[in-house]
Amino acid sequence: YFGGNTPLFKVEEQASFFHKQCLAYRQDHIIYQVAPLLQVVYNLRGKGMQSDDHSVLKGDAFDEDAVASLDLKTNFAEIAMIYGYRMILAYMFHDYMKASESADNSRNYLKKAAGFCETLWSRFYDVLVSCAVVRCRTSCKDPSFRKKKLASAQELLTRYRLMAKEAPDNFENKLYLIEAEWAFTTTMGTKRNKNDSADRLRNEEAILDLYNNSIQRAETCKFLSEEALACERAGIFCVETGRVEMAAPFLKRACQVYLHWGAKAKVKQIEKLYEHLLCFDERLKKKRVCY
Repeated sequence: YFGGNTPLFKVEEQASFFHKQCLAYRQDHIIYQVAPLLQVVYNLRGKGMQSDDHSVLKGDAFDEDAVASLDLKTNFAEIAMIYGYRMILAYMFHDYMKASESADNSRNYLKKAAGFCETLWSRFYDVLVSCAVVRCRTSCKDPSFRKKKLASAQELLTRYRLMAKEAPDNFENKLYLIEAEWAFTTTMGTKRNKNDSADRLRNEEAILDLYNNSIQRAETCKFLSEEALACERAGIFCVETGRVEMAAPFLKRACQVYLHWGAKAKVKQIEKLYEHLLCFDERLKKKRVCY
C-alpha cells in the first residue's frame, strides 16, 4: 500500500471492508493489523482524526494507545506494525524524534517476526528516519545518539544495496533515495569554509542526481507514494542547501503526485510550509514569460 500504485481511496475501501468484517466476526487478532492501516489512510487523506496532528495514530478506526493492551509475547507482529505505522506518519509529517522512537520500538518487535512482509517497508522508512533525525539539530546534541543512528542507517543501506541488485524494479528507486539521504546526512553536515566550495558543489550535484534517479525509477515502476516522497525530499534538500529556484519544481511535483495518490493532508502541509517558495516560483515563471 505504501509502495504501490493503488490510490488511497481504494485502500480505504478495502481496509474499511475488512475492518467491518473483523468487527462483525470478532477477529480481534486480525483487527489490530487492519485498523491501524485504515487510520493511517484517514490521516493521510485528512479525515476521521481525533487530533489536528497528522502524526498521531488516533481516530475513527484506531487508537494508538491500544498497543498497551496487547500481549507482548503473542502480538509482537501487530505491535511492530503499529509502531511502524506511527513511524511512517511521524516521518511524513516531519516529527523526526517521534519517528525515531517509533522506529526503535518497531525494530525491536520485528526481530521476532522474521519473514513478515511489513519488514520491507518498515526498514525503508527506518533508514530515512535515521538520516533525518541525525540532521535535526535539536535531536543530535548527544554524540552517542548520532553514532547509533548512523550505524543503523549504514547497516540498512548495505541491505538495500543487495536487494536492489536482486530485484531492481522493486528496490532500485528506494536505494537511490536512501543513497541521496545518506550522502546528504554524512557529507553535507560539516561547516562550510572558503576552500571546499567547489567540492561541496560537486557533492550537491551528485546528490541531486540520486534524487532524480529515485524519482524517475519510482515513476517508471509506478510507485506513487515513493515518487512523491522522493520529490519532497529533493525539494527539502534544495531548500537546505540554498537552491531556492530548484526547490519549487520538486515541491510542486510532490504535491501533484501526493494528490494523485490521495494524500491531501500531505499536499496541505507542503503548501503551508513552502508557500513562499511556491509563490516565488510562480512569480519567476511570469517574469520569464515577459522576457
